[in-house]
Amino acid sequence: MEAAADLAGGLLGRRFHCTCGQEHHVPTDTVELQEDAAVRLARYVKELAGGGKVLVAGDSTTMTLGATVRTELRRSRVPYEGVVMNRPGRGFLKATLASADTLALRLTEGFAAAVAVGSGTVNDLVKFACTRARLPYVVFATAPSMNGYPSGIAALEVHGIKRTMEATPPRGIFADPRILAAAPRDLLRAGFGDAISKPVSGADWRMATWLRGGSFCPFALDLVRQAEAEYLAHAQAIGRGEAAGVAALTRALILSGVSMVVAGSSSPASGGEHLISHYWDLRSALAGRAPRLHGLQVGVATVVTATLYEEVLGLDSIDVTGCLGRYRDTEAREPEIRSRYGRLADETLAEVRAKQVPRDRKLSELERMRVNWPQWRSGLRAMVVPARQVREALAAAGCPTRAEDLGVTGEELEDAILHAREIRGRYTVLDLADDLGLLEGFARRAAHGASL
Repeated sequence: MEAAADLAGGLLGRRFHCTCGQEHHVPTDTVELQEDAAVRLARYVKELAGGGKVLVAGDSTTMTLGATVRTELRRSRVPYEGVVMNRPGRGFLKATLASADTLALRLTEGFAAAVAVGSGTVNDLVKFACTRARLPYVVFATAPSMNGYPSGIAALEVHGIKRTMEATPPRGIFADPRILAAAPRDLLRAGFGDAISKPVSGADWRMATWLRGGSFCPFALDLVRQAEAEYLAHAQAIGRGEAAGVAALTRALILSGVSMVVAGSSSPASGGEHLISHYWDLRSALAGRAPRLHGLQVGVATVVTATLYEEVLGLDSIDVTGCLGRYRDTEAREPEIRSRYGRLADETLAEVRAKQVPRDRKLSELERMRVNWPQWRSGLRAMVVPARQVREALAAAGCPTRAEDLGVTGEELEDAILHAREIRGRYTVLDLADDLGLLEGFARRAAHGASL
């Protein structure tokens, strides 16, 4: 594995002025991917906690993997208490705001710091709980399954809908490469699916800022692209859990997480493909089904959005009159949204309204798009990875490549393409395609396997 400080290009723990005009700060100052990671963590936490008590949190599986962490904390004479956030036979651990708040309350009972032992859900819960409690934490990563370890957000379910909540990143990330490589293959493949989405989500960010303004940082996107060629070249090795593949994937995911910190949002790493995944989670929750692995869904959804981009970028010009004639405001859509989301309708409508613009502003947006379309189209084409390449890379890693591989029906795929844009106030290719009158036809064809 690569030496710690080099993983983020010397950015760890630094404040720096960027060419985008902003000052950036990366709070995570240590990344250790070594076989003695638990030893290094114990030494770091002893200083971080200043002799105070530490809470070690995980789930029933990851706490077993983290036994060496507790052993090394004892050897370093760091007082700690362990908490298992779920129990065998009581269902899987869910990253909910309520669970994070419960953990935050526990942290007020004399703790000086926390250690998260786990991957996505565990990290998000501990990260947000420590943010609430104003305590530092470190994470002992157990799988390269997602990019959220160093990020400044936590993905939590709020009233049944997944939200990205601002949170303080960990001070340190520690991982034993043997544990990472031994993670279940589906977790490795989930990490690959999450990583491969970044060129498409980055295009969403670039396009949204062209159309609607807001901050954009090319440096943040460059961080993500640095590791792209390496992990794509190791796709088969990642799927097989080989050390070289796991190293390449871990680097890519950490850089992606750092890019979100630099950007100040999840925009470099989460676009329309993540909305489709979150929408499938929402529908599963409403149906009482367990969610699928997020990264596996994101990989398939990236094939979908990359294909949709190909249709959008096939347009030679923008028909402003036709686009404006199809435009419907939130009030016109509210009855169908309430019918579709039931008890989650108010939460959804708030997100829809967040990106709703008055008709006169929509006309202005469309005119700006028409005038700038040749330049924008060229820029987006240079960013988006072709759908065929995404599918081939996913297949090489042993990942699902089609909705049916996930157990998602054609009807459920069509539903997600049409409506995933409603659950988040972020403008993505799903909104762009809808504005241009392409989304319905694309969704219908995709449901019958004609577009993907």
